[in-house]
Amino acid sequence: MTKELVTNAIAQRRRVWYTMTHHAFLGMQTAVHYRTTTPEKMAQKMLYLDVPSTPDVFERHERAALILANKFATDPPSYSDEDFAEFRATFGEYNQNVYTSIERPFAQLRAAREARAQALVDNKSANEADSLARKAAEGVATTMPKDLLARKVDSQFVELCFHSMQFVALAGMFSALNIPDEGPMDDALQAYPPEFIQKLNGLLAAGSNGIGEIVPPAVTPPTQAIAAGQVKVEPAPLKGARIPLTSYEVDADRDFGITQGGQSLASWGWGRGAHAPGSLVFALQYLPDAGREEAFYSLALMFNEDQTRNGTLVAGFVDRVLKELLIQKIYRLNRSRYGLEHHTLFAYTEFLRRYGGGNFRRAGMSDTDAQRATERSLTECTEKLLYVHEANKHPEKYSPVELAAFTWVDAVILRPHEAYRREPALREALQNQNEAEIAAGTRWLDMTGNVTREEAVKRLLDHQIAELGMFVPHIDGVGRAMSMMRLEAEDPVQIVRGRTGPSGGIVPELDKDGQVQPTGYFNNRAGFHTLMRWTGVDEKVMTINELFANPKLNDDVMRRLQAGQTPISISGEQAAKTGEF
Repeated sequence: MTKELVTNAIAQRRRVWYTMTHHAFLGMQTAVHYRTTTPEKMAQKMLYLDVPSTPDVFERHERAALILANKFATDPPSYSDEDFAEFRATFGEYNQNVYTSIERPFAQLRAAREARAQALVDNKSANEADSLARKAAEGVATTMPKDLLARKVDSQFVELCFHSMQFVALAGMFSALNIPDEGPMDDALQAYPPEFIQKLNGLLAAGSNGIGEIVPPAVTPPTQAIAAGQVKVEPAPLKGARIPLTSYEVDADRDFGITQGGQSLASWGWGRGAHAPGSLVFALQYLPDAGREEAFYSLALMFNEDQTRNGTLVAGFVDRVLKELLIQKIYRLNRSRYGLEHHTLFAYTEFLRRYGGGNFRRAGMSDTDAQRATERSLTECTEKLLYVHEANKHPEKYSPVELAAFTWVDAVILRPHEAYRREPALREALQNQNEAEIAAGTRWLDMTGNVTREEAVKRLLDHQIAELGMFVPHIDGVGRAMSMMRLEAEDPVQIVRGRTGPSGGIVPELDKDGQVQPTGYFNNRAGFHTLMRWTGVDEKVMTINELFANPKLNDDVMRRLQAGQTPISISGEQAAKTGEF
């Protein structure tokens, strides 16, 4: 029931035709089926989703969830510590109230089974064992243990963040691609009063007109001063995640490794072939089933390139470099620190992979060619990332398809109902690039299904638009979730306790018996900001990332520049004083 309220709140705030109608119907069906409220009260709730403080309409935990949803859908950094404290308090209270009917029976079952098994081990009779089992079940506390309660609230928070992520993603796709209802929904919404239908019709008719801000307040960094080397800001080592973040490597297994197996897939996939579990993986451990599915979904949508099955192209319709540039564009709009930093590393990695630079050196390359490839990769990536938020001012740095895609992304994120007006230019740019790549032999054209070449080219273009239509809002939603959860950049870890030795190995810290002390981590991993520097991320790009994620510091830098103070150099520790997630 709470999820349906959250879904409908996001749909109404972002005026999503498909979701508003379908989930108005599904929300009422949920209320009736689970008997959580009456149809009349459900209709009242649906009328006031944007004003959760309305008296006598919502339960306390519903209000907390709606505050989360409305801020998630607009300005995630505005979700305050007070909001989160109220969320924890009210969901803790709610969980205690339902504990006896939901979790306690399972705790009683476990207690009874364990007591009976122990009784049989102790050579008790079957009757005595049954009696002890019943006594153990009855002895289970009627209040939820504090550790279980805390973890459940953590999981509920993470679940609502990812639930909201999914419906922001769907909202953007439905609106940007003009996805219609399957047919008239009049009969399905008959349970609602006329004033609700009137509200819905008003939102549907308005589209993006008067939609207001659905991203955080914009930040305009001093790009030219940064490019000229006049401003240098180190990344802030922010701490303060809203949930405990622990790797599955050192966390106790609870379901025979199934959750850990799913998260291992994410670690290798998002690590691009390296075992690199991070904060996003750790957060998904709170959602074992959804965590496994999210990894498969995101890998297909974001990372796979030229993926075929049975001779048919099934993923990777748009190249990885373009996707990474679009991700930077999106994260500078929704100001997701974790997203900005991590996908900066991914962007540099993709440019290195494209040209065979760095660790992607191709077999047979000379040292000179490998160095030139690395320099080309790093220079081109830096130039594109520096200006991606204002690419229209520097068109010479971008390809026609990149420029068209940036313009379309602006519409998808800021005024999604108007994205269709930008789609023809994007289609034309993609079509021209596709034809050039096919002619050069750098793109394979899927001709399966007895289609003509013209039909195959048109099909490819439709696939690209559909992929981008799902990809761009998905990235927007993920960035918002990471900001809400306040995910931190990863610290360094190593396989045994000790210090780094002079040749790069580990000088172990031995226990009292002279033995090495394993930490549980599977491999040695540098801290994330160190890894960025090792990869070759330019300090100018690190500076612009920090200022996008740190609006107060950006304002201060702008004031100092206007006063003629240059050069400006700010440490990560200083930046952390005003940094946002």
